[in-house]
Amino acid sequence: MKSRILGLLAVCLLAGPMPARAVVILDQDNMQLFLDEFSSFTALDNSPFGRSQTFTVGVSGILDSVDIVVFGAMPLVSIRIIDTSGAVPIGGAAGSAVLAVSTVFSELGNNIFRFDLSNANLHVNVGDVLAIEPIATNFDREVGWWRSLDGYSGGSDFFFNAEFDFDSWTMNPTPRDSAFRTFVDTTQQVPEPGTLALLGLGLLGLGVTRRRAN
Repeated sequence: MKSRILGLLAVCLLAGPMPARAVVILDQDNMQLFLDEFSSFTALDNSPFGRSQTFTVGVSGILDSVDIVVFGAMPLVSIRIIDTSGAVPIGGAAGSAVLAVSTVFSELGNNIFRFDLSNANLHVNVGDVLAIEPIATNFDREVGWWRSLDGYSGGSDFFFNAEFDFDSWTMNPTPRDSAFRTFVDTTQQVPEPGTLALLGLGLLGLGVTRRRAN
């Protein structure tokens, strides 16, 4: 009877939960070669003009944060992550398929701003194509612009301009993309010291049970 109880205890200890530990890694990085060119933002005041940059997910997990580079004053109030179809953002002047929104950002220096998306709990998979859409108070040239780079192989720069009959997201014919970085939380099951101790007790219990059974 005692050996049976010890065996059950050992199994319970071995089956104990493995605590999750957040592992946030850099996924996409398009901040290498700055150009003297700038893209505008989507305006907060229902402007007919908008801008977004698509990117391809390289690591599965939860989209944790996005960095962008702003030239001039910081006009942004939020950032949106938009769904795509056929690698093209869904929507445009009439409204886009927004998957997540962040209004929380921090300045990292060198005009780099990081938007926290961890609370949005947006799960991404390898190969997913999504779009980043920064939202500004306006898109006045004197306020601030999104820094542009040479072409990014995993996505493209898109815009819409309803005043000129571009109502949906349209790929920019200029071979350039906007500066950004994306980070993914790959949260893994990692044993902590307490868990390892429980594991040792479980193995010990199994050993005692086996010895008594023999």
